[in-house]
Amino acid sequence: MSHGDSLIKKSPSLFVSLMTGLILGYPLLLIPFCIWFYRAVRKSALELPTAEVVTRPENPAWEYRSSFQLLGLPFIHLRTGGWQSGRPVKVQKPVKAWIAVTDGVAFGVLFAYGGVAIAPVSIGACAIGLFSYGAMAVGALAVGGYGFGIWAFGAFAFGWQASAGCAVAWNTASGGQYAIAHHFALAQLPMRRR
Repeated sequence: MSHGDSLIKKSPSLFVSLMTGLILGYPLLLIPFCIWFYRAVRKSALELPTAEVVTRPENPAWEYRSSFQLLGLPFIHLRTGGWQSGRPVKVQKPVKAWIAVTDGVAFGVLFAYGGVAIAPVSIGACAIGLFSYGAMAVGALAVGGYGFGIWAFGAFAFGWQASAGCAVAWNTASGGQYAIAHHFALAQLPMRRR
């Protein structure tokens, strides 16, 4: 994509196909990598010798659950620690609450913060929700390095309306470098050389 300016002039349809493939290919490649990584962590924990497992203390983790519950879920559930110690990662269950905060996977009814955060309002490395903010954000309003949603913002954005360095949208796209849209696209004009 570093030579996109010349490709746009020679073959606009090829450029659009490559740009869309680049943006949509990111999550399609990220999902198998995450599955592989999860399995590798579990496998390495199972391969530890029995004596080593017994002598090592459990991963230190701090956890808080509010005593107040709604519909069987704690109102606030916080968990942190464990992965910083350098020991094998102990596979922990996701944090589930109305307001969920963790280093790993968080499911929240109202808000979630974590490596993977799923809630109406979510913040995390991979954030999924109505209003999501993260490295990879998916939602109605998605802001992140990779944004996918109705209104998407970020370095790469794909949605109904998108504003990003590289934006692909159905209705309106506004791009710092490239913008592709069905109805209206606005991007930086290439510099003319004399």
